[in-house]
Amino acid sequence: MAEISSTSSSDRMPWRFLLPVLAGIVLGCAVLDPLITHGLAWSNPSFGAAKVHRLFTELHPDEVAIIGSSRADGSYVPELIHPAAWNYGIEETGYDVTRMILGQELAKPKLGPVIINFDHTFFSPYQPSIAHFIPEVRQAAVAECFAQRLHWYNHVPTLRYFGVMDEYVKAFLSKYASGTVQSNGGIFVNNAAPPEELAGMVQRRNATRHAWIPHPKEEQAWIDLLASTKRTLVVVVAPYHPAYLQAETNPAAVQEYLGRMEALPHVHVVDLSAMPLPDSCFQNTTHVNWAGAVRFSKELRSHLNALELLPIVQE
Repeated sequence: MAEISSTSSSDRMPWRFLLPVLAGIVLGCAVLDPLITHGLAWSNPSFGAAKVHRLFTELHPDEVAIIGSSRADGSYVPELIHPAAWNYGIEETGYDVTRMILGQELAKPKLGPVIINFDHTFFSPYQPSIAHFIPEVRQAAVAECFAQRLHWYNHVPTLRYFGVMDEYVKAFLSKYASGTVQSNGGIFVNNAAPPEELAGMVQRRNATRHAWIPHPKEEQAWIDLLASTKRTLVVVVAPYHPAYLQAETNPAAVQEYLGRMEALPHVHVVDLSAMPLPDSCFQNTTHVNWAGAVRFSKELRSHLNALELLPIVQE
């Protein structure tokens, strides 16, 4: 009997060691997760994770939301458009993610307009960084949109940030970096591309051609989403460098789809894709810099005021 008791006791020894270790790991993950989330992921209001958190957890009833890709993020200066404007632009955002973001915005009990940046490549496949969305992975819309890219560990506290911590650290540090300007969610490159670099970009752009590629299913689904609300929607095409527009092989197809959106009674299209800007206002052939963003935002505000689409500012 003594030998059996001794054997049973030795069998339990690993668990006596492992259980406290496992409990410590679980507790550590539970404690560390909110520190990473609040201290890094949400620390910079111009970083995508902070924007997604604001979108899903805060109302801001008087806000004028600006949504879209990096061309939204770096082109629309919110304060120059409306005092209540907020820039929700996230790089590499195309149709799928913009549809999710717009759907969440339209679900709010708000009356104000939504400004939607529309790229000529809107329906092309994009892969925005999952780092922007992991903190809100418990939101049904986020889980559905990224179902094919999420792993089991993305649902486990602290472990969910495996592989993306560097992006959060960079976002935290970028608050103190020179060379950019931040404004109500937007982040803008302060400097223009050196003339020789931009000339090289233009030369490469001129040597290639790109076209509007039809995506009938997605195009109709987007029209249906726009038609599903009575809120005013302003679809805006931010400026491109002339070299980009000249490289398009079927610009009429873009204009035809813009016309389909504008045919909806509460949708207004403002196409400033060919807005005249000097080279000093561009960082590349598809993105303006801070100087270009300022000029564009003031021009957009003039268009929106002329159309009486912006909320009246109460003094």
